Amino acid sequence: DKWLTALREATLISKDSLDKMTEHHYDAGGGMAYGYGVMLDSSGGIFHYGDILSYASAAYTNTETGLNIFAVSNNSETLFGSMSEFEQKLRSDIS
Repeated sequence: DKWLTALREATLISKDSLDKMTEHHYDAGGGMAYGYGVMLDSSGGIFHYGDILSYASAAYTNTETGLNIFAVSNNSETLFGSMSEFEQKLRSDIS
């Protein structure tokens, strides 16, 4: 929670770096865009997913609402199903 808050409030990195990281570089469809290593939604949400071997994690912060969500699992199929399914469920649950 502290890491996501520090990222969102630009105390972890500068506001300029955050703006560059969250600049829309291309349309990913479904109201999503891609920044530098993060997925972005039009409501101010910043998503990042990762996995290695059987471990998976997902982080979400919203610059408009201040909501932070972090999920981690030692079974990537349990956490994600697929990254797009997890993203869609998360977005529908928080909107």
